[in-house]
Amino acid sequence: MAKKLTELEPKEILDNLHMYISKTGLVLKEDKRKLADEKMTLILNDGLISELLEKHKADFKKQNKNSDPDEKKAFEEIELVLLKFYYAIYNDNVDLYRKFLNEKVSLGTSVFDNKLYLLNKELSNIFKNHKEYFDFIKTCNPAIRRFYASIGNKDTQRRDEYIESFTKIIKSDKRYLYRKKSDQPPIYMNLLIARNIKVFGDDFLKNATYKQKEVINSFNYKISDELLEKVKFLIKKYPNYVIKCELCEEFLSQFKIDEIASMPTNQTLLLNRAAKVGIVPQVLEVFKIKQDFTCPEKMINEKAFSEIPADTMVLLSDNAKKDISKLKINEDYRKNVNKIVNKDLHNLKDIIKKKLANRQKKEKKQKPKTTRKK
Repeated sequence: MAKKLTELEPKEILDNLHMYISKTGLVLKEDKRKLADEKMTLILNDGLISELLEKHKADFKKQNKNSDPDEKKAFEEIELVLLKFYYAIYNDNVDLYRKFLNEKVSLGTSVFDNKLYLLNKELSNIFKNHKEYFDFIKTCNPAIRRFYASIGNKDTQRRDEYIESFTKIIKSDKRYLYRKKSDQPPIYMNLLIARNIKVFGDDFLKNATYKQKEVINSFNYKISDELLEKVKFLIKKYPNYVIKCELCEEFLSQFKIDEIASMPTNQTLLLNRAAKVGIVPQVLEVFKIKQDFTCPEKMINEKAFSEIPADTMVLLSDNAKKDISKLKINEDYRKNVNKIVNKDLHNLKDIIKKKLANRQKKEKKQKPKTTRKK
């Protein structure tokens, strides 16, 4: 049977706290951990657990009409309080932790879903006072969480270097992570993460323009450092390049920097999709005939581009392309595609005939009458 919280020895409690912290991706340095353990042991031996239990029981009864709290729930909530308090001691940031409590700013709701990283002194010390810091984390917490998740369990020296870079950039501009007012989401979620700091470097990131930030931030999936280097060269050579979509690895691998920079929006969108499904040559054939060709993204699939020749593809109406994009790829796909294409081309012939007839009628009316000589 599991021990009650009051029956646990300080060492057992500390072991649990260390385990919870490691699962959040935060790393405890040995010297600081030993010092925090000593301080926490003294506090635990001084009756902190009993004090917290009594407070929890009183608060619970006040909110729940004198009924007794669930012991397991009480255990979990008190462990969370101990975890936050311990990490505040570890960071020598107990005063800030008290301000979190006073201002009712949450540091998480469970031992496995917490925001302990907000107690890191290297981050909180950037700001003049706790109010300025709280205003910052109110908006930017998702980006801060993303950064700490990205440095994970890397070796201590490398982690320290990433944290130093992150804080240096934020210190240079407290609004660095904010996007334009009309943008959604309102902050850059993927801009200041370990991978980008490693490839782009502090100085480039710190001085990046709005357009360059948008490009870097767009890569929110795993991409190789080699291809990210290519993105770096792209936005250094073309600082005004506007990102049109999340460029996939296949697209970046197949096209040169100059080609990507000069590509119209419609071609970027469709070729990016084509690269994912491996039909770039077929789509390029269509663009050779009609540069402003567009179609629904779902139509960019191997079946559609193998069934419909490029010179026919460019003649299709928007409605026909929309209908084809909705088709299920099964044994009837070819038959259904041909049905839509033939119907659309028949309609196109009728339209051309009508236009031709109208044109001839117009020309006949405009033709000057000739007078016959006597």
